[in-house]
Amino acid sequence: MSGELSFVAGAPVLENLHRFILFTLATSLGWDIGRAITTAVLVLITGRAVLRSLRRAARPAAFEEPVTFAATPPPE
Repeated sequence: MSGELSFVAGAPVLENLHRFILFTLATSLGWDIGRAITTAVLVLITGRAVLRSLRRAARPAAFEEPVTFAATPPPE
């Protein structure tokens, strides 16, 4: 005897696909939806700031003049 959610060897593909969909609904869909909502909210909240930082870091540093240091007099 096989359950409604288990794979049946030799059964047509559509029947096993239907069983897989039922299995997913019964076991992990609630968890996956919660994670998807959390991810979407975090992207909406932090996305603009993260992209701005990445764009700023992607610009190459271009120094027009080399940095020079002035000589300091020796201490007395």
